[in-house]
Amino acid sequence: MASQYPAPLQTLIHMLKESSQKDPEATALYYKSEAISYGQLQQRVHYLAANIAKLGISSGDRIGIWLSNVPEWIAVSYTHLRAHET
Repeated sequence: MASQYPAPLQTLIHMLKESSQKDPEATALYYKSEAISYGQLQQRVHYLAANIAKLGISSGDRIGIWLSNVPEWIAVSYTHLRAHET
């Protein structure tokens, strides 16, 4: 059975970048009483990606991630996707 929704034409990373450019103050997610904007999420992803690269970790390397259900998990997930786009 085919889905009634078409597949997205953009990657999640591209959509995050686009959202952070269009409206960086728009809320991307809530955690407890904290609202995190698309701009903040994009900054966290950029920061993590830069620091992972400084450590010499590159696409294809295996790393372990141990996090509870926190916003950092989303940033790490986007960072992982970003690494596989380049």
